[in-house]
Amino acid sequence: MGILANKDTRVVIQGGAAGLNAARRMAEFCYMIKAPLNVDAFVYPPDVGKSNEVPYGSGL
Repeated sequence: MGILANKDTRVVIQGGAAGLNAARRMAEFCYMIKAPLNVDAFVYPPDVGKSNEVPYGSGL
């Protein structure tokens, strides 16, 4: 999985465990460069209705 984004890009990630890991890495990167979180949604169709926590700094 590859994600190309710039500072103005909003990201929607689709995928299972790899997608969740990508969302966490994007949040970690945004926190390190002091940018707002740019991941709008994490979508994994078999898990409709569930939510996952994506840490952003010391928050969620």
